[in-house]
Amino acid sequence: MPKHRYINTKIWSDNWISNLDPVEKLLFLYLLTNERTEICGIYELPLKYMALETGIEKEMVEKILKRFYEDKKVIYVDNWVCIVNFIKHQIINPSVKEGINLCVRQSPPSLLQAVERLGTESPIFNYII
Repeated sequence: MPKHRYINTKIWSDNWISNLDPVEKLLFLYLLTNERTEICGIYELPLKYMALETGIEKEMVEKILKRFYEDKKVIYVDNWVCIVNFIKHQIINPSVKEGINLCVRQSPPSLLQAVERLGTESPIFNYII
């Protein structure tokens, strides 16, 4: 079943986004919209696919992911991505909530532990039991 991701046009006036370099913007948009994304913002994605599909060198992808982590926007652990505020931008209804819960339950413990270290700053934290 195809997935659709809608990006709010106000993304470009977001202070954090506006301070990114063009290659960082590309990687962030890619993380939001690639075919592996899930409703909870957590999904498996090896670095080599990020590099191949964006055309960004692997070493640069690693450097950018480190910045995203330091900025508390994206967590990358053991080939798994967690977009910290992904859920905040979803329209939550019972079906979406069920999908988020299922997605979180299927996530690796190492990633969920990294999310927990962020604490309540991340909306996904509310789904980790």
